Amino acid sequence: LEIKCPFKYRMDSIKKALHAQDNNFCLESAEKGICLKKEHPYYTQVQTQIFVTNSKHCDFIVWTKKDIVVRIFPDADFWKPCLKKAQEFFHKVCLPEIVGKYFSQCSSVENDP
Repeated sequence: LEIKCPFKYRMDSIKKALHAQDNNFCLESAEKGICLKKEHPYYTQVQTQIFVTNSKHCDFIVWTKKDIVVRIFPDADFWKPCLKKAQEFFHKVCLPEIVGKYFSQCSSVENDP
């Protein structure tokens, strides 16, 4: 479950938000109804949550005066390049930090010879 509360449209309906043709809004009208834009950062967030938790879907709620629920299903084609980037990030950033406090190790001038 992912809930978003867009402040800009807090007093409007989703229909009104869609008709505003706001490029930054996360939803769009499609043949099958209203869906989450694939190029929006929320899509990446939701796909990551689905694959990391091995879920069958995610219910994506946009809360406004009249909220909406959009069911998001796994998108394996979208996820493949994301997984590679996530693995690289883990190996280059997370693992060194977990093993040796590489990034957060405190170093002060007083302790240096």
